[in-house]
Amino acid sequence: CLSLVNSTGALPEHVTSALPAVWENLLEKLIFFVVEDQERTNGAGSIRAFGISVVVSEDFVQPLLSSPQKPLAEKFYESVLAGDPVLQSDAEICASHDRDGVDVAVLHFLSVDHAAPGLPETDVMRHGMAAFLAGHGGFRLRSLLFEAQSLPAVQVLIQAGFRNVHPTSGPPYLMAKHRADTRPGIEALSQIFFTPAPRIYFTAAERRLLERALHGQKDPEISRSLQISEDTVKKTWQNVFARAAKEFPAVFRAQSANERVRGPGRRTRLLSYLREHPEELRPWK
Repeated sequence: CLSLVNSTGALPEHVTSALPAVWENLLEKLIFFVVEDQERTNGAGSIRAFGISVVVSEDFVQPLLSSPQKPLAEKFYESVLAGDPVLQSDAEICASHDRDGVDVAVLHFLSVDHAAPGLPETDVMRHGMAAFLAGHGGFRLRSLLFEAQSLPAVQVLIQAGFRNVHPTSGPPYLMAKHRADTRPGIEALSQIFFTPAPRIYFTAAERRLLERALHGQKDPEISRSLQISEDTVKKTWQNVFARAAKEFPAVFRAQSANERVRGPGRRTRLLSYLREHPEELRPWK
């Protein structure tokens, strides 16, 4: 991922040298996806595309929209390195969801084929777009900020409903898409602008467990990943099922004594439901 960022030359050296530590420190806050080629040898060469987005504060967004600034990713990373509060906390995301939605900034959306988003549409980028939508699933966006590196890329994004915020400035060109300019059910991106509220409302600890389970981790792996005991993992699963059964008793209530003890059937049903309803995994009030 770092080599892809470096290949663009878009960030100054003092920022790129700090990226591994920044990414590690912000890992729980990053909306991160990687597209890998499984036919290639494992390692950096197998990574064909990757993207990173963040839910940012209104104080970070408004200056970007008001007048030309430094490139989006550079401004974000320098703000983080300076200790500025540019990311929204879970509580702030809850409050934003309760009002008019969150603001998301796309820091990177790069592939080995090209550095300009949307040009041309290869299999890699199609997988990347699918991963992009999945990664942002469950958030209700107010705005989406994206940078295009060329005028042809600007035209592609305009066709997708973005506007060029500062047409006389660039490259890069800051592009923005707002809910008010999005057509529900018609545009592919509309699904992340018109997200319904969840029905179950899991706690933060329960969401962390469920996210790992959705990525295929078993209970021992979840225990190590979250640095909690396996007994705590089991107790959290019990709370998860109790909360889900309260809202959907016919679906998530144990259907046999064996299922109450082990719960594989309920777990399968719950994870299937969550794949269709990612809003249950996001902070909502």
